[in-house]
Amino acid sequence: MKKLKYLSIALLFCAMACDSSSDEKQKQEEKTEGKTDFSTELILSSDKNTIINNGKETAKFKLLNSENNEISPDAKFYANDKELENNTFKSTETGTFRIKAIYEKQESNIIEIKVVDLNSVSKYEIKASRSQLISDNIDEISFKVIDRQTKQEVSIAAEFYADGKAINSQTFKTTKNGHSKLKAKIEKIFTDEVDVYSFPKFAKRMIVEDYTATWCGYCPRLIAEFDKQEHNYSIIPIAIHNQDKMGFGKIGILANEFNVTGYPTGIKDRSGKFYYGYRVPANSESNIGIGLDTKFENNKANINVKVYTKTATNSNLNIVVYLLENNINGTQANNLSKVSSFKDSRFYSLPSHISDFNHCHVLRKSVTDLFGEKIPNKNLKNTTDYEKTFSVDLNTTKAENWDVVAFVVYDKTTEGKKDVLNAQRVKLGESINF
Repeated sequence: MKKLKYLSIALLFCAMACDSSSDEKQKQEEKTEGKTDFSTELILSSDKNTIINNGKETAKFKLLNSENNEISPDAKFYANDKELENNTFKSTETGTFRIKAIYEKQESNIIEIKVVDLNSVSKYEIKASRSQLISDNIDEISFKVIDRQTKQEVSIAAEFYADGKAINSQTFKTTKNGHSKLKAKIEKIFTDEVDVYSFPKFAKRMIVEDYTATWCGYCPRLIAEFDKQEHNYSIIPIAIHNQDKMGFGKIGILANEFNVTGYPTGIKDRSGKFYYGYRVPANSESNIGIGLDTKFENNKANINVKVYTKTATNSNLNIVVYLLENNINGTQANNLSKVSSFKDSRFYSLPSHISDFNHCHVLRKSVTDLFGEKIPNKNLKNTTDYEKTFSVDLNTTKAENWDVVAFVVYDKTTEGKKDVLNAQRVKLGESINF
């Protein structure tokens, strides 16, 4: 009977065991898991939007990967689904040709090239140094005007326009996101327009879903890590509690999906474990931007989410929206009490059982499905905004204690991957731009 009793106790402790992998194993695994590929999108652009049907004038294409490295030599290019010999295009036929590129079975955005008769185009042609720029009012492109017949530059005699408004420069910079039409005028003759696309820099933010519990004595280890990064806005901790008064009802679904077998376990960007000492790479960027505009009225949280894609994508993406609660007073087991390796942590001087601990970032509601709500593909292929307002009942008198977190993930059912591409957090009742 005693043996059975001791066996039951041993099994109980085993089931509640905290994940205490050695530091050496953590470092070894971190070498591979610390490097996250946040996006794999391709960016196709052209030096011209219009060419003459003389079979000589060419449009030259450039293909960039998500790290802005040119991969044109290794890609295949297509005009109206017919493969081209290289990354240039010319034609004797008039019409509009849809151009795309394929690299390692991944398809780029589609651009259009117009082939026109010489008599139907302007005598002058405007050329831009680049077709894309960052909308920070610092990055700029330059352009020049060429006489189509003499092939000579005549920019000195030209007036330049952006979206129909005259600009006093041969360069262009902007704070606007999206497409701008540039053209020039010489001797009352306008050139054809050239299209330039501008986009913001989106800072990459990483979510860490912290599987935790008040009864778990080693769970303060992850809380201590978050304390160290309190002012690091690139990291968004999300505490998902199990079997305590803050327990999240659907934790089993998430734990099963991400192979959580012990406490604490931190999962970063749904793509790997978050280890002690891990830091978000400095100045990380994403192709995805998220804006949040939130309000709390009549016990209802209204959350307007806007997603912006820097480049068109063929991937299937979802948006996940969470509501987190802060400043919840409760208990917390603390196995870090008087442990010398945690002298720099607040938990070192606290008792082994904390009776009035302040819990923060606690996941209370998933406004969407746990794995997200589908973002319509039409919003992703045209680099336009996706926008939706969510409304959820929230019975609280302290809206200031609540945070809204939204993040964009791959649709795991169609993409076969779960990574978070970017995330955003704001206090309920406040707003934040991309």
